[in-house]
Amino acid sequence: MRIQPWIIEEQRRRERRRSRWEPVPLHVPAPEPRHGDRDPRQRDEEEDTGGRVIIIDMNSLGESSA
Repeated sequence: MRIQPWIIEEQRRRERRRSRWEPVPLHVPAPEPRHGDRDPRQRDEEEDTGGRVIIIDMNSLGESSA
């Protein structure tokens, strides 16, 4: 009985797929901070009080809406 070449190729393809490197998924939780580690970014007063919203009217900058 002769094995067809496409069967051998399919077996090799499946074997490669099983042994392929898999990246670490993005949903893995971050490691817990160790004792003594600082907060990476300190919050400022504006952030604590809600901050500011700046609205710029683009039409008032000299652009005409023709």
